[in-house]
Amino acid sequence: MRRSSILPALLLLAPIALFASVDSDLLTLVPPGAKTVASIDVARAQSSAFGQFVLTRMNQDDQHLDQLAEQTGFDPRRDLQHVIFASFGPSSSGQGSFAVLGRGIFDTARISSTARSNGSSIRAYNSWSIITSKAGEKGATGLVFPQADVAIFGDLATVEAILDNSTAPAPFDPQLQQLINTVGAKNDAWFASIIPGDSFTRHFAVPNQPPTGQAQAQAVQSIRQSCGGIHFGDSVDVSLNAVTRSPRDATSLADVVRFGASFIQMQRTKDQRASVMADALDKMTLTADGSNMHLALSLPEKDMEQLAQLGPHGHTQDSDVF
Repeated sequence: MRRSSILPALLLLAPIALFASVDSDLLTLVPPGAKTVASIDVARAQSSAFGQFVLTRMNQDDQHLDQLAEQTGFDPRRDLQHVIFASFGPSSSGQGSFAVLGRGIFDTARISSTARSNGSSIRAYNSWSIITSKAGEKGATGLVFPQADVAIFGDLATVEAILDNSTAPAPFDPQLQQLINTVGAKNDAWFASIIPGDSFTRHFAVPNQPPTGQAQAQAVQSIRQSCGGIHFGDSVDVSLNAVTRSPRDATSLADVVRFGASFIQMQRTKDQRASVMADALDKMTLTADGSNMHLALSLPEKDMEQLAQLGPHGHTQDSDVF
């Protein structure tokens, strides 16, 4: 395993992180400056049909996880229970602070030993010991275990802020908390964000865009806050809510989503992924109510499995699920 990969690999595990619910105790550790929060429940994922499918594929194909388990004693397929991801929004340079908080079974001594042997150091911070990576272009990252079953990974300043917050937890922004309350209890996977759309588009602006691209960018820029979720069962139900600047912006955003859906539907005879998605898009609900845009669609669980087995161009992959 590469030296730089040992710390983030412990928690940033994309296939498992498709599933979520709320771990209230972990959530209270997140500092009040968070702008985006997503909650992940791996144990709940394993009880769903699609979760079983993904984990089976991982067990068959992922040698990196086997290597991680051999080196650290930590196997996310077995030991990871919950994860919360928190982002503090892009800075003026486009970089953002972040943290990943995980609940599970951790062999902290073995993880620390492996990290040190791969070039990390141990940094004392008050009563805690933070496993700290060498500073790269984006600065140093840290991994700490404030409790036996809790791990925190992120940029060093954010990790320290979380440790400080753990002694006297402060509340979230009320708007973010309201979004979390809206989506957290009803979905197996969810996100909530109060980052406005223009915070993203200013960093990804493309000069000389055609009129269609400009309209899409303007619609995204109008978003003030958003949340969404996924509920797993016999069907996979997806929802997305966005609050925009005005009713006109909400209508424009719905038009952009509708245009994207139409483009996928037109590809149904040319691309297998589009073919699988087309029926769900035919039946999706897309409304603009005042300044709010709401989207809801549902896919049979077997269709999700089929999508997972298809490559980026609609061809079945032999080894990669995503």
